[in-house]
Amino acid sequence: MTLPSEPATVMMTLRTIGQMLSLVLFATLLQTSAPAHAQTDSTSSKEYTDAAIALYERAEHAMERKDYDGARRRYKAVAREYPFSIYAARAELRIGDAYFKEKSYSAAVEAYRAFARLRPRHELVPYADYQIVECYVRMMPKQRFFNPPVHERDLTDALLAYREARRYIIRYPEGEYLEQAKETVSKVADRLAEHELYAAKYYERRDKHLAAMRRYEYLVNSFPESTQIPQALLSMAKAAEKTHHLEKVQQAVDTLETDYADAKEIKEARTVLARAEAFAEANPDVLPEGEGDQEENDPTEMRKYKGAKPQQGGAPAGGGMGGGMGGQTPGTSGMPY
Repeated sequence: MTLPSEPATVMMTLRTIGQMLSLVLFATLLQTSAPAHAQTDSTSSKEYTDAAIALYERAEHAMERKDYDGARRRYKAVAREYPFSIYAARAELRIGDAYFKEKSYSAAVEAYRAFARLRPRHELVPYADYQIVECYVRMMPKQRFFNPPVHERDLTDALLAYREARRYIIRYPEGEYLEQAKETVSKVADRLAEHELYAAKYYERRDKHLAAMRRYEYLVNSFPESTQIPQALLSMAKAAEKTHHLEKVQQAVDTLETDYADAKEIKEARTVLARAEAFAEANPDVLPEGEGDQEENDPTEMRKYKGAKPQQGGAPAGGGMGGGMGGQTPGTSGMPY
């Protein structure tokens, strides 16, 4: 009776053993294949990083050799071929540095701006922003004995340097380049102020005292860091007296007394104010000079000086900051600060 059941028992036992062996084999395969896959990924990642480093170092060596074009090609290749490497961002920034070292400052500005735009939270964005300031400073006209005085020439790049430096100061109050930016603002403000003084005196020579007053006022409002402010305020008061703008005379004197208490111009400015007040009291029917000054309202009068070479006693090159910045008129600074 037992013989018929033995084959069935044997078959069941063999089936169970087979299932167990299959499970053991499957588990073994999982244990052996998983580390191999992880090792492959690790190797691939290391090869990717090593290749990015090698190409980046080749670009750096080209920079050391002053092969700036070759360096830029390699930096661009790093950014293009290894976009997920930390060297991609550095390479994009170094493209700007290559242009800067080559003295291609306009191209450098574009490269630095592109870097800051594409990677606004990168730790090197403050460096890129300050490099933009340096580019504009280097593009400012230089004084040479055979050229017209700097204040007679177009100072668009100076105005841009001034704006970018002020933007850096506002954006990075504890930035690494804060002191350099402040020094740039001070220097460039004086350069721009000299240009505005030159323009205002041009108007005064033509007895256009209203236009001159506005140029002085523009200078005071737009470039407060300049050391020329006390002189500009005194000149503004004098021009305002001649055009019967008593409130502008008062404004100039008040600013001198409040912000420049030690300025030597205060005494004369007070004398101007006293004369203006006496005239206004004696001539109550005399109105301030109107807004119809042609130099101020006719854009063609200002545009015809844009880009013109200054001559002895001629008009200010570029029509002041207005000509250089696309029609910006004196009295409205157009500044974002």
